This record gives sequence, C-alpha cells and structure tokens, in this order.
Amino acid sequence: MKKTASFILTLMMLFLWLGGAAAGAGDRVIRLTDDDTLPSNQYLEYAAVAGEKLWVYYGGSTWMLGEVNLATGETTAWDMKELQDSLTDIEPEGAEGSAGETDDPDEDEEESNREVLSSNGSVSCMFIWQGEPYLVISLNTSYMGEASTVSGGHVRKLELHDGKAALAEEDAVTLDWSAMVESSGTAAYSRYANASAAAGNRLFLSVYDDNGNTEIIAFDLTTGEFTEHMIQDLSDMGVTPDGRLMVCQYIWGERSEKTFSLYDPEDESMEVLVRFDLSEGSVNNFAWNPDTDTVYYTRNGEIY
Repeated sequence: MKKTASFILTLMMLFLWLGGAAAGAGDRVIRLTDDDTLPSNQYLEYAAVAGEKLWVYYGGSTWMLGEVNLATGETTAWDMKELQDSLTDIEPEGAEGSAGETDDPDEDEEESNREVLSSNGSVSCMFIWQGEPYLVISLNTSYMGEASTVSGGHVRKLELHDGKAALAEEDAVTLDWSAMVESSGTAAYSRYANASAAAGNRLFLSVYDDNGNTEIIAFDLTTGEFTEHMIQDLSDMGVTPDGRLMVCQYIWGERSEKTFSLYDPEDESMEVLVRFDLSEGSVNNFAWNPDTDTVYYTRNGEIY
C-alpha cells in the first residue's frame, strides 16, 4: 500500500509540474552521440527502464540503440546499420500464410518452386525482457502471380558487441502472429505496434483493429499464445512490475484531455489515477522504475 501511495503521489507531482508555464526542458537531457541533432527522419521509437538502465531505440531510416545508466548518467550507443541490412536473411517459415515445411513432400516441393519477387524484413517492436533488449521481426514476402505472405512474431535477442547491435541467429520464441496480420487484395502486412511493453513473461502491444479501434494484444513469451483486450481511445501505455498496464486514454470534449490509469488485463479493471489537459503538450512512453517509484516518459523528443 505504501508503494502504491508513493507511486500515485509521484504521478500527481509529475502532472502538476507539467502544467507549469516554465516547463520546457527535461530533468536530464540525454545525448547518445556527439552530434547535437538527429537526422530529420530519425525518431525515438521506444524507451524502457530495467533496473538502473534506461533503454532507448531510435527508428527511421537510420536505427540506433542506446543505454543510459540512471545512477551515473553514462550513455552507450550501438549502431544498427548491419542489423537493418540483415533482416532479409530471416527465412519466412512457420508463420501465417507463409511457405514452410509441411507433412506433405509434394506440397513442400511445390512451395520451394515458388518464385520470390521480394522479401523485406522490418522491426515490429522492441522490448526489454529479463533485463535484455529484444526485437520482434516480421518478414513480408511477395511471390510471382500470388498473394504476398507475412512471417511474423520472430522474437530475437539483441547481441551487443564492439559498438554494434546484431540479431541472435535463432528465435527466442516465435509468437502466434495471426492477430497481427492484415490483408488488402493480394497484399498481406503486419499491423503497426503503436506501443510495446513487457512484464514478467508477457509482451503487450497496442494496435489498431480493422475498424480503427485501439486494442492490446498480450503475448505469452513462453508459449507464443496471445489474448486480446479492447481499450477505447488508447494513446500510450507502459507496465508495472506486477503485470498491470499504465494506460493513457484521450477524453474528447471542449478541451482535449487524457486520463492516466492502471489497467489489470486479468479482470479488465481500470483505476483512473490522474486527469490532465493537453494545453501544455503531451507525454508518451511511460516506464515505471519500482526501485525508486519513479515514472519516466518522453516529451517533445526528450526523456524526463
């Protein structure tokens, strides 16, 4: 109870501070490179706290992974260019609608003779699991005269050596990606994960369904199985160590507002902690450090 109360007090002070007219810079501006600016097409995709480490992942045309020691402020960055170039080496097997080995030798031979036009890999999301960074990879493959396929849910650990981040050779687990695959005509593609977070052995992804509604897909990282949870007007989320979700939801009215709540996916209960307006800007990428009862978040490209 003491820790919960302390956490709520931290949130209240956080949002009161956000409402101040002088709020303009973060508690600590973290610089991962010697360059004062990032390329215009590079952006902060993900941030998460694990112990005393803050992990950040920059997406866009040039990817970068960063680690920040929250106790000392020391930063480390890993180049991801070779990782980007290696994504097409992942074989499209064992996923929804993709070619792979079956129990029928004749069918396998027919599949192996299909002419591949293109094969493009992409990062569906990043998350921290057991203190280590992981990527979820999906691969879109186009065939001559046939519909394209998606091989997704490939969970790969990031191996960090000599200033570079590389993918592990094997999947740590392959997720049931069927809920993440959509199609339009002959084209199949993975849904975009608006936010990702892991707690215990579960990975939570925030996505849009076919009707534009927000939902959370929860994956079991030991079995690959998933469950779906509908949350209206979800704008962002994070996790608490006990497996609940910190969720932000828009409130539409004369003034745009958000609520900050704790959501329990086990019983679908929602506890609203804070309501705040967006006149002073928005906040995203929430992460809770249980050791210090501190909430970290990003705002206007900075980490607070």
